[in-house]
Amino acid sequence: MSNFLKICACVCLTAAVSCAGGGTAKQGGSDLQEASAPAEEAADDFAPVLGKVWKLESAAIGSEDSGFSRDALGEERSEFYTLSFNADEMRITGKAAPNSYFADYRREGGDLSFGVIASTKMFAFNEPETLKEHEYCAYLQESKRWELAEGALKLYSADAEGAEVILTFRAD
Repeated sequence: MSNFLKICACVCLTAAVSCAGGGTAKQGGSDLQEASAPAEEAADDFAPVLGKVWKLESAAIGSEDSGFSRDALGEERSEFYTLSFNADEMRITGKAAPNSYFADYRREGGDLSFGVIASTKMFAFNEPETLKEHEYCAYLQESKRWELAEGALKLYSADAEGAEVILTFRAD
């Protein structure tokens, strides 16, 4: 067998093993386990969050508003920056700008954490200037807690410098 074929076989085997890995994703020093009975873990306080499409309304970074406005997205980008929680699979899905994304999630009381966020890789011809897709995904990735108040879902995160970020979503 040629060296090229041996290398290809090793790469394929490595990819298959890493894709078939166990139900644990390592993120930020904590293990995210696949839940054996996720429906039971969806406590009543989180139930109003489940099964809805949440659209990002605002992003506050530190004491400043990021300038992001859902109204400024316009009709052609109205589906950008969405988030949905699936309790049966303990997974989030959504649309950034313009890529779709997904990740496992774990919730304990007011604490919320996400596994590694994976997304499609489409090129953004019309990405909003006030909130880039990579920033949005990074803020989601760093989320630590959640709050539901007055119909708004708030995720509390941090930016690269450690400033608090509050992502505020409203359900459709």
